[in-house]
Amino acid sequence: MCRSQRSAMNLLENSLNNPMNDTTLWKAEKETVHKSYLNGARSIQFIMCSLFAGIVINFGSKRYHYPFTVGCFLFGVVVGLFDVYSEFVRNFTIVTRMDPSDMMLTFLPVLIFESSFGMDAHMFYRALFQCIILALPGLLFCTVLTGVFAKYVLASYNWSWFTAFLFGSIISATDPVAVVTLLKEMRLPPSFTILVEGESLLNDGVAIVIYDVLSQHVFTHSQLSIEDSVTDLVKTCTVAPIFGYISAKIAELILTWIYISPVSEMSIIFLQAYITYFVAERFLGVSAVLAVVLFGVTLNANKMCISPESENLIHTDWRLLAVYANTLIFIIVGVLVSVHLAKDYSPEDTYYVFASFIAITLFRGIMILLFYPVLKSTGYGLNWKESIVLAWGGLRGGIGLALSLMFVSNPNLDNSENFNKGLRT
Repeated sequence: MCRSQRSAMNLLENSLNNPMNDTTLWKAEKETVHKSYLNGARSIQFIMCSLFAGIVINFGSKRYHYPFTVGCFLFGVVVGLFDVYSEFVRNFTIVTRMDPSDMMLTFLPVLIFESSFGMDAHMFYRALFQCIILALPGLLFCTVLTGVFAKYVLASYNWSWFTAFLFGSIISATDPVAVVTLLKEMRLPPSFTILVEGESLLNDGVAIVIYDVLSQHVFTHSQLSIEDSVTDLVKTCTVAPIFGYISAKIAELILTWIYISPVSEMSIIFLQAYITYFVAERFLGVSAVLAVVLFGVTLNANKMCISPESENLIHTDWRLLAVYANTLIFIIVGVLVSVHLAKDYSPEDTYYVFASFIAITLFRGIMILLFYPVLKSTGYGLNWKESIVLAWGGLRGGIGLALSLMFVSNPNLDNSENFNKGLRT
């Protein structure tokens, strides 16, 4: 029975039990339906306006040479200021108050699949060991250093050690979309681009695993078991890729049956990407990001199942969807940051912003220097010039923003942790 049918049955039952309230109940139901309709219509209008703003921002970024994602974020900040002081604008920004986990489910499959499906599979597999070094021990190293920094330098927030390390895991995750867009504009060698993109995709998955482990302790104040944490990490790093590979093989089988049907092929890939993400996260309890990465790379390595007539169309459509998703997520986050900062902001927070930026850049440089001998002798190798670019190329983006929103919106969060203010900063 659908939701509308259940509502109708409830109204009928209430009317039979209390006929005097029949008119009142129907009026209330009508008002609820009308409000839901308005919210849906306003959300669509906000999305359309945001995409139009994205066109203008993209044009300006080409002409005045500023990052597109930064432009979207700042536009969102401006909209957020109007949201704070104008009820009219607040009615249209209701979509920005969606559940963060739903936001990740909506945007991440598009962003992750587009990036992984666009990679050269052969080059990715050759650089895989380098990517794993940066995404596993490299990310853990940066998380620990950032946690120590947060505990002692961001001392006024009075975070526990677990909360500080959680903060480190969130802001240590790099954004593949922002990084690769910048590298392509710089026209760097494909072998180096694949390393940066592969690392960004993998460390996003690992960062989410670390976040899940630490957030459970922060919310429940339970003892953190090293054995259980290592088990969870090993599980997600093995089960998630295997599931992504199996999902890609299922998609290949279906695509072989419907060969030379561009619309159907695009639809199957789109649905399978979202199914892979949803099943991995909600049912298997493993990293959905890693599952979608392997799904995209495996499908890209076996393009024979995709008709030549459809291949270019699929790449173009996914690239367009990724641009839409990237535009919306940065504008939405800009609105939320602006709304939250308007409630509680101090000059000290400005210092913390710049100190944190310098710290995470420095820690990433130290991490690359530490693993440089291994990175230099494996995969496509790495020279000192590329190492500098790699250190500066660790741009943060959608994953970290989504994780921070998930954390601060959790009803079990202890306000004494003062995490809301720290992450908004």
